[in-house]
This record gives sequence, structure tokens and C-alpha cells, in this order.
Amino acid sequence: MKFSFIVMSVLLVAALVVVVVRTPVAADFGQLGNRARDFVKGPYSSIVFEIDYFTTRPEIAPNQNEVARFLTFVEQYTGKKTSVVYQTISSSLATTGHWDDNELRALDEQTRSAYSSFLFGNVLAVHIIYANGLYEPPDNDVTGLALRATTIVIFKGLFETIAPDAEDAILAHEFGHLLGLCGQFGDPSSICDGAGHAKDAASLMAVKIDMRVPAVQELRFSEMEVAMLNAL
Repeated sequence: MKFSFIVMSVLLVAALVVVVVRTPVAADFGQLGNRARDFVKGPYSSIVFEIDYFTTRPEIAPNQNEVARFLTFVEQYTGKKTSVVYQTISSSLATTGHWDDNELRALDEQTRSAYSSFLFGNVLAVHIIYANGLYEPPDNDVTGLALRATTIVIFKGLFETIAPDAEDAILAHEFGHLLGLCGQFGDPSSICDGAGHAKDAASLMAVKIDMRVPAVQELRFSEMEVAMLNAL
């Protein structure tokens, strides 16, 4: 009887974990950078990446080798274990034109199923969407977008033929925004341009990342960018 009670208790806790992790958390939808300290310093011990993608064009689906490199980068700079869950998005939610911010936020809310939880699982959740189509003009040359505190959008259709090896770097760049590097907007500084990017064209956080430079190829933040993370 005691054994049965223990088993039932464990099953109840397991059920609660699923309910809590799949229950929307306001902080996950917060302003960009609001989770930066949580990512870098805690109290969470792991990060789960939910990657949702459309299957209308197989070539814009995530490359799992590129994602694996990105996860290694995340572990290096956060000190947290990572995991990934892949899910497909219904073609009924695809755009027939360009995505704007409101549409992307709605897509985020419609498709996301993993949320951060400290009490159950001690895990942060990041939602990455591989969108069909491109971002709205005049910014339709954008390859990635940090949308919210824990949401990233990738426009792989823009680069999959001309720079297929750039996927991990684009993911790392957008995650840098989640970490609050250079903020989204703010006063210019010695390393930041005041518009959310690094002044140094050779930085992983430059407005136009250059796949020819070592920091981008190696998915490496500069010493000053690391100092910004340490100051969180």
C-alpha cells in the first residue's frame, strides 16, 4: 500500500511537470533581454529549445548538425545543459507574402508548447521558429529576428542556397540578442552602435555578420562582449 502511494505520488508530480511546462509564462513573452540574467547566471540549470518549422519547403527546415553546433555555443556561454525538441507547423499557418511583427507574435503564441519553469524541471525554454516566406519590407533581407525574451525567428529561405553554413552563426547572433548584448536600442558605446548591434564588423553581433571572419566561423563572442555578460 505504501509502495502504491509512492508510485501514485510520483505519477502526479510527473503530470504536474507537463502541465506547468506547457502553461504560458508571461516572462517568456517579455521584452527582449528580460531573461538575459536567467540565461547567463541562473537559477535555472538547463535550457530546452523548441524548434518549430514548416514542411512546405524541405530546404528551409532546420539543419540538425548546424543546430548541434549552436547548442554547443549556448552551453559554452551560459554554463547550462541544453536539449532540443523539433515540431512541425501546420501549412495552414504559413504566410503567402511577408511576415510582420504582429503576425510573428501570433505565430509564436499559436505554435509554442514549451515554457520556462523553475519549480518543475528548473528549465528555461526558448522557442525558435523557422518561418516560410521573408520579413516585411524594407527589412526583407533579414535572416533572423529576436522577437521576444525567449523567441527567435529564422528566415532560412533567404540564405539556404547562398550561405547554407551560416545557419549556426545566425542562431548564435540572435541568441546573443536574447542575452541582451548591446541591448535592442540604447545609447551608443565603445562597442555598441545604439541600435542593437556591435560596431565591430568582425563581431558575431555585427548588424551584418560576415562568415569570413574567425569570430563568426568559430561562434565566438569578443572579450568585451563576454565582459558584458559577466556584468549581468
